[in-house]
Order: sequence, then structure tokens, then C-alpha cells
Amino acid sequence: MKPQPDQSDIVERILALPKASLKRRKSYRGKSRGPYKVVPRPLRSRSELVAYIRDRGFRTRSQLRSGRDHTDPTCNDYVKEFGSFLDAMKLIWRESYRATIDRRYVIQSVVEFGLWDMVAYQKARSRRPDILPSVYAIQKDFGSWAVMKEAAQAFSLRESLAAYAELKHKLGKRPTLEDCRKARVEIGTALKLWGKRGLDDLVSSMEEVI
Repeated sequence: MKPQPDQSDIVERILALPKASLKRRKSYRGKSRGPYKVVPRPLRSRSELVAYIRDRGFRTRSQLRSGRDHTDPTCNDYVKEFGSFLDAMKLIWRESYRATIDRRYVIQSVVEFGLWDMVAYQKARSRRPDILPSVYAIQKDFGSWAVMKEAAQAFSLRESLAAYAELKHKLGKRPTLEDCRKARVEIGTALKLWGKRGLDDLVSSMEEVI
């Protein structure tokens, strides 16, 4: 059994502590820790998660945990998107990565990075050929660049309407353009088609149907 130190020994140890240590002990004693500040992390798409890992060269959980900043993606983000962290690494790093790129991935990439123009897309493709398929591959899959662009515009419009409706529900009122800007809800295409009043009427009609 470990011998217990007597009271005089404890007192001697306390007296030997630096004054700064005693001051800290006194200041924290009896004080409760306040509520933690939760810093929201941005939601990232699959293409952004892939780009983050490839840019930094991470291949293991420990590398990601030690190398990430507090706002960077976590291991759990990859588990949610890919099913498991190991599956994420296999998908991101295997040589035949392009074979996993489907039409939805292409459309999401065009919308998220604003690559509507073929020239802009080719420039982005030259910088990141690891995550963007060639224009030739897109034309072969969709039939033409125009068909892909139409599909991407439809997808973008649907996402915009859903995000706008969600923001309206959250605010409890029709969002203003400033509300959309602050919430990063892109409604440019919808405004061109219907205008602000038409957009609000359309969302109200959608809510009635739902």
C-alpha cells in the first residue's frame, strides 16, 4: 500500500510552489467554466473533401487529425460522405479515380465551382485533372456540353429553390436579398427567371403543395 504523505509534507510542497502557480490555483478555485463557444464548420461537398485531402497529401486518420485546422474537415465528415474513412482514402487515392466520377459528380462540380463556360472549365481542369474529367469525357457521357449545362442549370435551380425555402422557414419570413447573401443562398438564376416576387410566389405555391 502506497504511504500517504503527512500534512507537514503537503504544506512544504505548497510553500515551495512559485507565486504564479498559487495565484492561478486561487483564481480558478470555486469558479465554474462558462458555456463553450461552438464555432460552426462549413458544409463541404464531395469534390471539396477530395480536393482537401489531395492538396495536403493526407492518407491516414492521424495525419488528418494532426494536420487539420479547427474549421477543416474532420474524419467524421469523410465517414458520412463515403461510408468509412478507409473507403474515402481508397476512392481518393486510387489510380482509377476518374472511373468513379458519374454525371451527378460532374454537374455538382460545375455548379459549385461556377464552371459554366467551357473555357473556364478547361482552365480549372488543367489545374486539377485529378478531380475534374476532360471536356471530351463530359461530351461523350452527356452527348454534348450544352446538354450537361442544361442539366447543371436545372440542378442548380432546384438546389436554389430548396435552400431559399429552407431559409424562409428558418427566418419565419420571406428572405430579402441581403438575407440570402448573408446565408450564402444563391438565387441569381431564379431571379432571372421569375424575379423576386415571382420567386416568393413560387416557393409559397410549393409549400402549399407539400
